[in-house]
Amino acid sequence: MTRLRTGLVAAAATVVVGAAGAGIYWAATMPNSGTVTGRRYHPAYTDTTTWCHTAGKTTVCTPETDYHAECWQIIYRGRNGRTGWACVPAREYSTYQPGDHYPHRVGAGGG
Repeated sequence: MTRLRTGLVAAAATVVVGAAGAGIYWAATMPNSGTVTGRRYHPAYTDTTTWCHTAGKTTVCTPETDYHAECWQIIYRGRNGRTGWACVPAREYSTYQPGDHYPHRVGAGGG
């Protein structure tokens, strides 16, 4: 029984580390500039996840609520062909149109 628990903990740790590694890889490969392909507005929202932990015969569940701010999103394609995105201030959002360069180059377009 102890061996099974250890295996499950190791497997869970591997999944968590793997997911974190995938997020780091994605962020490292996302371009930081490119040609605007679209725009999207995401209103602010909250979501709640319930985490449960069992110790012996006792299970304790704790809700965790996360707040996500509104996002005025610019979607762009980098020279490497990969898609990137960025949340920009609302006043800057309307200055980007498909075909523009993100971020605006100094002296061109919106600033």
